Amino acid sequence: MAPEVSKSMYDLQVHSTVFSDLFDSREAKLRKIVGEFEKISEEVKNLHETEKMLKTAGATAAGVVGLGVSIVALLLGRVSLAAVAAIGGTAVAGSCMSNIKTVSGRAKKVQELGEEFMEIVEPIKKELEDIKKACEELEQEPVKTDKRPETSLAQVSTLKERSSGVLGAFKQRRMGINELKVLVEKAGEVSPSPEDDVKFKESIQQTAVQSQKVIDGCLSLKEELSTLVL
Repeated sequence: MAPEVSKSMYDLQVHSTVFSDLFDSREAKLRKIVGEFEKISEEVKNLHETEKMLKTAGATAAGVVGLGVSIVALLLGRVSLAAVAAIGGTAVAGSCMSNIKTVSGRAKKVQELGEEFMEIVEPIKKELEDIKKACEELEQEPVKTDKRPETSLAQVSTLKERSSGVLGAFKQRRMGINELKVLVEKAGEVSPSPEDDVKFKESIQQTAVQSQKVIDGCLSLKEELSTLVL
């Protein structure tokens, strides 16, 4: 480290490089998982057709509890496909039954992918926290000892704010995973309500959105770091 470079400046340089390298090496895996989320989200959106057909067949969207026909039950893979067919006969045949088979057990799959996503991004998140800390320390350094141009100081402040924003996206992603976990646990204890059906669908559909925000935030930050002049 050169004598004129402060420890905070050096830390920012090091963590910026590590952050960018980690993101580059893991971006493809993260995007693949987001692709899976988007696919499942689209499948869940298509459940409105299944709900309508079940209603037409005499079963409400919340389902016939004794047979476990509910959106939550579908997403948890707890539905007897034979039982569903028995409820409505030809009314739930064809595309409706295909939809049911497609989404069966999707909640567990989303949970697994969500945990995998967070495991992959954890080292990136750690470097991001260190970048934010270095920026905060640089902002506190006495002006009289700071040899950086004013534009660089402004860039450090911007970088700190962007780091905070991306860390917020990480937090939202973790909260989303935890929320789905709570919903799954609750569904195992009590009969799902229509409100639970809505919450399950919304929670699963948000996984793709939240995860994409993490990737977009990291990519934007990486580009910002590449222009940083210290």
